Amino acid sequence: MSYSNNGQEALELLQDRNDKTEPLPSIILMDLNMPGLSGVETTEEIRRRYRGAFLPIVAVSGEDNI
Repeated sequence: MSYSNNGQEALELLQDRNDKTEPLPSIILMDLNMPGLSGVETTEEIRRRYRGAFLPIVAVSGEDNI
């Protein structure tokens, strides 16, 4: 299991795994309200970079007004 504190770290983590030819995660839990890149922006970038990859992303949030 891996985790990141913000969207940029998440993208770097995935890129590092990809560079080392490690498999992509089987699932990503994405906080919608991360600092820096939002969860939506990060998800869009992951989808752009890994187009066609089977990579489920589940959006989560502690906010009650979403």
